[in-house]
Amino acid sequence: KPPEDKKVAINSRQTVGSFGFMGSYNELSGTLAAGKFSYFGFWQHKRGDGWRPNSGFKLNNGFLSLQWQPTERLGIQLEVTRMHYLAQQPGGLTDVLFEQDARQSFRERNWFNVDWNLAALTFDYRFSERTRLNMRTFGLDASRHALGNLAPINVIDFGQNRDLISGNFRNLGHETRLLHRYTLGGQEHIVVTGVRFYQGRTTARQGAGTEGSGPDFFYLNPENIEKSDYAFPNTNYAAFAEQIIYLGKEWSLTPGVRYEYIDTRSEGYYKLSVFDAAGNLVAAQRKEEAAARSRGFLLAGAGLSWKPNSRYEWYANCSQNYRAINFSDLRIDNPNGRVDANITDERGYTADLGWRMREHPWLYADVTAFYIAYQNRIGQVLRSGEPPLYNDYRLRANIADARNIGLEGFAEIRLSRWLPFLDSLRQLNWFVNASAVDARYIRSDDASIRNRQVELVPPLTLRTGLSYRGRSFKAAFTWAYTGEHYTDATNARRTSSAVNG
Repeated sequence: KPPEDKKVAINSRQTVGSFGFMGSYNELSGTLAAGKFSYFGFWQHKRGDGWRPNSGFKLNNGFLSLQWQPTERLGIQLEVTRMHYLAQQPGGLTDVLFEQDARQSFRERNWFNVDWNLAALTFDYRFSERTRLNMRTFGLDASRHALGNLAPINVIDFGQNRDLISGNFRNLGHETRLLHRYTLGGQEHIVVTGVRFYQGRTTARQGAGTEGSGPDFFYLNPENIEKSDYAFPNTNYAAFAEQIIYLGKEWSLTPGVRYEYIDTRSEGYYKLSVFDAAGNLVAAQRKEEAAARSRGFLLAGAGLSWKPNSRYEWYANCSQNYRAINFSDLRIDNPNGRVDANITDERGYTADLGWRMREHPWLYADVTAFYIAYQNRIGQVLRSGEPPLYNDYRLRANIADARNIGLEGFAEIRLSRWLPFLDSLRQLNWFVNASAVDARYIRSDDASIRNRQVELVPPLTLRTGLSYRGRSFKAAFTWAYTGEHYTDATNARRTSSAVNG
């Protein structure tokens, strides 16, 4: 946020680092017209060569926020974000290659490009001290391009035409929230209700790109894309309400309910290609496709809090989960991964029980135990490929029911307050953030999956360190550890293609 006591404030940071890294951050902000108008903007540039060959990147990111308060009750804010990102991708390594030299690269023709344009307009109106209305309209115009050789790393790149996968994203949404405080039974309660409207359109194309090595993001045959060409309209309406009910001075209950309507559609074609044992194209068939799927559902949740005093709080929550699948998940042709055409939405719930401490002279802490249940969890499972190569690939599908049981905690200790002989150091803190999670697939008829660990969930994550802040100097030392975990539901340790492990 901009400073309230300055008309013009400038902040500039220039950073250099290893492997050709250079970063430039430049910020301009201030408050004008007796506090009625304020502005904040920054431009950031980053570039680097990367730790491995063929891993350089460039990023330009700009942001502007304008805030206007014409009256004491009305506030208007406009936010605009612009971002462009280009990165070369060095490709993966097999386990043997990684053990030989983890810094080598065998892909010099793979590139990734992202372009973002994002805007949001917010109106905030206070009818009174008890009632407040917030309206937010937002839009996105973005694109993403991936260009390169998609074959597994154990397949040699002979310089053939590269694959180009491009996506364009245009969407517009609006959300209105109304917050109201009221008194009932001698207690003040809070209710929040609102609606949300969203309309999006994604286009996805995959076809032949150039056979060169540079970031040439254009199709050789733009009028007749070789693999697939789709449009995915998407509509979402929602209405929600949440209430904080105070039960005396120490207890509060927070029930909530949300109705969602989702309509996803698919329009386009893909080409089905058949190859012989030598890898030659035998036949290609174009398949037109038009599909639609609409669903509406109700989600509910509730939270309970007990605050015996200003320092301590116990809390518990339980809420339903829902994860919708879009048609855009289905139509990417990649030898390293595939998507089950019968993939369905995912349901479940989350429950947690926690304790937190605040306003303590030398300690801040928060500890939470949680349970997450998934029905037909969407995940990735290892499958064997077809002849003649038999390369393994990842299949994204509804794997099985799953459950995550975990404990997460954060604590920060002001050593300079706790240990008197450190008091002269002003503010010396020790912090630790840790989580332990046991995530497993359950109730599966597939023996290769049953009771296996859920992929991409570290069983232990730990971050800790010391921070010091003086009058004109601050410094920090941090240390992090992430436990070994898997990339697919079968918990494979090694594969020939190096996609899993």
